[in-house]
Amino acid sequence: MKMVVTPVFQPILDLKSKQFRWLEALARINGDFTQRGHIQLLSLGEECGFIHHIDRAVAEWVLDSRESAGLPISINVSVVTIERNPESILGILRSNPGGAHDLILEITETARISSLSAVHDFCHQVWRLGGRIAVDDFGTGHFTADLVGRIQPDFIKLAQALVSTVVSSRDMGLLKEISVVASAIGAE
Repeated sequence: MKMVVTPVFQPILDLKSKQFRWLEALARINGDFTQRGHIQLLSLGEECGFIHHIDRAVAEWVLDSRESAGLPISINVSVVTIERNPESILGILRSNPGGAHDLILEITETARISSLSAVHDFCHQVWRLGGRIAVDDFGTGHFTADLVGRIQPDFIKLAQALVSTVVSSRDMGLLKEISVVASAIGAE
């Protein structure tokens, strides 16, 4: 059976050391070279309630192939999956040797959090299994500094648009504010 969605890996680079920190597994549609079709599919998945199938498929593929990566791997997980079908991810983490060791679960920014307690519960279970949590694309979508502070992720990933705006305006005030939030919660 051929998968419609397949993961591709994007390296995450530490700008200070110039070393790869981890690989991010991104869901992409087979044969879509425009790099846009996946955005529509993921949006439709959140809207229609099948995003947990996509999140689970990528997570299963990553867990099966992570030994060959040689680096930690991050997996995007929709807020919709976390709130409605958390076991689609947590169940495979529990049943997989090594659980969430060397995994970073990135909470995506595209859906609004309606149950902070569900997100907290998911994060705590991931941490108990040895994984880490990131918020994805801070500066776009639904994450605010207050919300990030309440989630207390291990990593705050800045949106490319936010970084581009800061660089072009040379206004480092916003980055300093984000740095203060990250320091306060112990996040990178």
